[in-house]
Amino acid sequence: MEIPARESPEANRSRLETLGDRRNRLTNRPALFRTDVSIANKQLRFLARFLTVCLLLNRREVLQKLVDRLKVLVEECKRVFQDSDFKEWKVVVLEIGRFLKADTAFMNVRPLRYSLVLDSHPDNLPHVPVAVAKRNLKLRDAVLSSFHHNEVKFSELTIDTFRMLQSLEWEPSGSFYQSSGSKLSHNGAAGTGRVSYLQDIVDPTLPANPRKAILYRPSLTHFVVVLATICEELPLDGVLLVYLSASGAGSSGAGHNESGCLNFGSRGDKGSNCICPSDFLPFTIRPLLLVIDNENNKAFKVITEASKGESVAMLLSPSRLPPIASDFSHSSNGSLFTMFLTTPLQSFCLLLGFSGTDIDLDLYNKAETLLSSSLNNWGMALASSDTLDPIWGQVLGDPFIKEAGEPNATALGY
Repeated sequence: MEIPARESPEANRSRLETLGDRRNRLTNRPALFRTDVSIANKQLRFLARFLTVCLLLNRREVLQKLVDRLKVLVEECKRVFQDSDFKEWKVVVLEIGRFLKADTAFMNVRPLRYSLVLDSHPDNLPHVPVAVAKRNLKLRDAVLSSFHHNEVKFSELTIDTFRMLQSLEWEPSGSFYQSSGSKLSHNGAAGTGRVSYLQDIVDPTLPANPRKAILYRPSLTHFVVVLATICEELPLDGVLLVYLSASGAGSSGAGHNESGCLNFGSRGDKGSNCICPSDFLPFTIRPLLLVIDNENNKAFKVITEASKGESVAMLLSPSRLPPIASDFSHSSNGSLFTMFLTTPLQSFCLLLGFSGTDIDLDLYNKAETLLSSSLNNWGMALASSDTLDPIWGQVLGDPFIKEAGEPNATALGY
């Protein structure tokens, strides 16, 4: 599915009001609901779509109400329409439950989006000398895809692509951080606060969000078509981010380009759902930033040796997880690499065995300040370095790439 880059305040208000009106109309038709299974399925489909919208817009209060309503409706449908099969809706309920269990209040204590309240203003980002970066590129588009067996997901939105999606957007005036009371409370939960859906949730002073395309279990043909279309439309000052998280599909040898193939299909399928390093070569005529989460992703370095014109920046996950991370799995938490890219401090706390219920508030705030200061210093050190690779010099001026690139650039030898 494709996520629009940005909507006007009027469009956002209209969407929420329309969804609210439709919800009221559907939920106030009990007689039809109990006599027509098609009406029941229509109401369930609407609630599932509304849940997705609330996830993407961070409407957590409405989200929980909809989840409770969905559970009640599924149980009522099972009771009223005993001849119909509602197993798929029971799966939907289980999926949203697993999703919210992974996407806890503690993980959202700080917005995943780029916030001018908490993060550096784009005008204050370190400036890379012209001698190193002959141009300044901006993140204009992103392709996000992940697939792991039994991973946390809701519909076609996995927890990993959701976190990456959120981290590549602007937080509107910091309103989520302020209005939803997401300051960590002493009991570790995010504070509650009512949100006015009539307020403007887009700051006209902010740049447009990058466009995002979310691909769920794409075939190679579909993936290539999407990349080709985006590269064709990419502005001259734009860079395309491609995030892929998947298991390896196997290879005939470690020395082959294809040894880093990623499997986006069923287990054991090495055919149409496999994406390999060489598949990116035709698109290296445009600036790319590849974020690859796979144990054998070093094979993607072959792209830098055979690029068609543009150098490729890469962020690669570790080939092995540390022993302390042995309990982390895609089936419960999502990718640890993606968690550190999007929520580094919360991920570090979870890695040490702490959660929101047992963290001292003052100590957490001090750690947040220390981390922000360290990243800012690291950013200035990178920008002023004479040995900074031009690949990174031309993209570090973008706030989204800077947030992910600063703590990871040394792993790539830059």
